[in-house]
Amino acid sequence: MDRNSRKRSALTHEQIAEIFSRIHAFDYHGTRIRVVENNGQKWMVFADVCKALGYKNPNHQSKYLNSEEKCRLDIGLKNTLATCISQSGLHFFAMLANKESALEFYQWAVKEIFERW
Repeated sequence: MDRNSRKRSALTHEQIAEIFSRIHAFDYHGTRIRVVENNGQKWMVFADVCKALGYKNPNHQSKYLNSEEKCRLDIGLKNTLATCISQSGLHFFAMLANKESALEFYQWAVKEIFERW
């Protein structure tokens, strides 16, 4: 199936259940951080990361990431794919971020998501 043109209405209940089974949510100071497991690797939804750090435009911020550190994954959104980042992408983004909370967020993510889960 071409992921770029998929429509939720065209998916079976089993396919939708499989998509949602790969998504795990974590709480960071009241902000939901969704993590998707894809091919054995954990990817964080970049819009959630940006929201947690106070950035308003994730599309603009994602331009700073290398293509190996980000990908577009199906997380069950209607007719669209979400930009997600890897642990190395999060590390790079936290180092470039002009937010004081970026390092704290990175340390939390490594400890709670990438090491424990």
